[in-house]
Amino acid sequence: MKLRVAALQLGPYKGDYEEQLTAIEKQVERAATSYPVDVIVLPELMTTPYFPRSQDLKWREEAEPFLTGPTLPRIRRLAQRVSSSIIATCYEKSGAERYNTAFIVDAGGNLVGKYRKTHIPLIESVLAYETLFFDQGQDLPVFTVAGVRVGILICYDRSFPEAWRTLALKGAQVVFVPTSSSGYRGNLYADELKLAAAHHQIFVVGSNKAGEEFLLGEAGSITFYGKSRIIDPLGNVLAALEGEQEAFVAAELDLDQVAAARQKLG
Repeated sequence: MKLRVAALQLGPYKGDYEEQLTAIEKQVERAATSYPVDVIVLPELMTTPYFPRSQDLKWREEAEPFLTGPTLPRIRRLAQRVSSSIIATCYEKSGAERYNTAFIVDAGGNLVGKYRKTHIPLIESVLAYETLFFDQGQDLPVFTVAGVRVGILICYDRSFPEAWRTLALKGAQVVFVPTSSSGYRGNLYADELKLAAAHHQIFVVGSNKAGEEFLLGEAGSITFYGKSRIIDPLGNVLAALEGEQEAFVAAELDLDQVAAARQKLG
């Protein structure tokens, strides 16, 4: 069985929600026109700037209710328009709780499911005060998309081997990794994805932002390092970006390689 995938690498936040979503829609349409894909994955927190670099709790008010907020219906329509499943992200409000959420919409616009980030960092050296803004997800689900079992890990989740192992044991053949990563760990990010693919004999598809981003009311900036990539079950890089903005990588995955890699290493 084959699965055609694309990972979009967004640039910095455009300035407001409408401009951001319009740019995302155009980039998804461009990717889908350039390469016929079954699944397109977008970076973490695609609807906002990376506000957890701030410690201002006003940003908690930017969260949206998942089912009735503006993002889900737009992605539903977009998936139908490009005839592809989309893994998108949002800042989710659920009562008093807030989640860093990824969700899957299939090519017919149907919601397949969602995942809430389970590993929430507080890392001052890279200006990641996420514990101020996100509650912890409680599950590592596996979904069926285009007939393939897939999992999702969001950004910091990738640094925890147990999360990868859990998804692999649950039957994930492909793990998608939406990220908004900056700072000194760019080379390590690429290595982590390669090692996870090889250790668990799965395909890995990482989607990051790229470029320098400023945050209203905060001094300085952060620079996302990009490095979106697609990796096979033996750790070979099938397609990769570096610091390009508004770009994508795509590849056709042969799912038979998952079983073949496990037999080869078994």
